[in-house]
Amino acid sequence: TFALERDQQAEENEEKNKTVFRILKDRYTGQSTGTTIQLLYDPATGRKQEYNPFDAVDEQDRENKTEPEQKEDF
Repeated sequence: TFALERDQQAEENEEKNKTVFRILKDRYTGQSTGTTIQLLYDPATGRKQEYNPFDAVDEQDRENKTEPEQKEDF
């Protein structure tokens, strides 16, 4: 049994486009029960793709960080 969850009333479009795919019951083995997969809708392609919120934060951190200054040894 599967479920899809989404916040349709979110203020930000990115938040509205996030969906959680949740496995409610795994009747075959029971090992996947409770597993969730984050999905993000891409309006340009019209498709949902797997999304890892931790990767998005890492990309933003990389963009905001400047290259460390290299010290010259004399």
